Amino acid sequence: MTVKLRAILVSLAVTVVAAPALAQPSSVEPPIPAKIHDEPKKLEWKHPKFSTVEYIATGTLLAGLGAAQLFIKAPDTHWRGGILVDQQVIALGRADTTDGEMKARRASDYLLYGMFAWPFLDAGVALARSSPEVAWQMSLINTQSHALNGLVTFLVKRTVGRERPNESNNSSFMSGHASTAFTSAGLVCAHHSALPLYGNKYADTGACVTAMMAATVTGSLRVVGNVHYASDVFAGALVGLASGWLLPKIVHYGGFSSSTTDVAKRKTEKPRAIVAWSAAPVAIPGGAMVTVNGLTF
Repeated sequence: MTVKLRAILVSLAVTVVAAPALAQPSSVEPPIPAKIHDEPKKLEWKHPKFSTVEYIATGTLLAGLGAAQLFIKAPDTHWRGGILVDQQVIALGRADTTDGEMKARRASDYLLYGMFAWPFLDAGVALARSSPEVAWQMSLINTQSHALNGLVTFLVKRTVGRERPNESNNSSFMSGHASTAFTSAGLVCAHHSALPLYGNKYADTGACVTAMMAATVTGSLRVVGNVHYASDVFAGALVGLASGWLLPKIVHYGGFSSSTTDVAKRKTEKPRAIVAWSAAPVAIPGGAMVTVNGLTF
C-alpha cells in the first residue's frame, strides 16, 4: 500500500469518527446580549410629605412677598459705612475700574440665575427617573425655602436701609444675591444628602460641594462689584443656609417631624455624610476673594 493511499484511508477514518460528534447539538447556550441602556432606577420618597399646614404657610409667604414688594417702599438711609473689616475688604477686593465692577455684577447675576434653577432642575432629574412623587415633593420644598428667604431678605432690606458702598441706593443689607444663592446651595445639599439623585455618592457629594462654592463666588462678586459690603454677603449666606438647608433638614429630611419608624431605621443605618464648603468673602489684591470653611452633615 502506497503512502498516498494510507494517508487517504486515515483521513476517511478520522472523518467517520468525528462526524457524529460534530453533528451533536452544542450543550452550551449562546449568551443573552446585555441591555445597551438600563432604565433609570426609580426613586422613592420615604420622608414626611408636604402637609396641609405647609401648603398654607408657603402660600402665605408668597403672598406676603408679593404684597411687600408692592406696598413697602425703599427706606431713607439709616446706616452708612462698614463694620469690622468691611472697609478693608472693599478697599482690597473691589474691581479697579468701573467696567470691572459692571462685569462682576453681571457675572453674579448669571450665577444667580443658574443657582436659583439648580434645585428645580434636580427635581426634573427625579421626574426623569420615573419618580413624579419625589419630583413634586422636592419642588414644593424648593418653593417653600425660596419663599421664606425672599420675604425675610426683602423685609430686612426695607427695614435696615443700609446705603450701598457705591451709594446707589439704600438696599445694601443684606445681599439678596447671597441669600438666594445659598438658599439654593442649601437645597442642593439637603436633597442630595437624603436622595441618591445622581445614582452615585461621589456625584451627589460633588453636587453639594459645587453648589456651595458657586454660591460663595456669587456673593463674593457682589463685593468685587462694589454693591455690597462683606457683612451684607455674610448675613445673606446665613439666612440662605437657614432657609435652604436647615428648614428642609428639620421638617423633611430627618428632623422633628420624622416618624418613630424612620428615626429607628436611621439609627441602624450607616449615616451618609456630605462635606460641603462655604465661605465668607475676603479680599486679596486684584479683586479675587474666596475663604473656604467646612460644613459637614
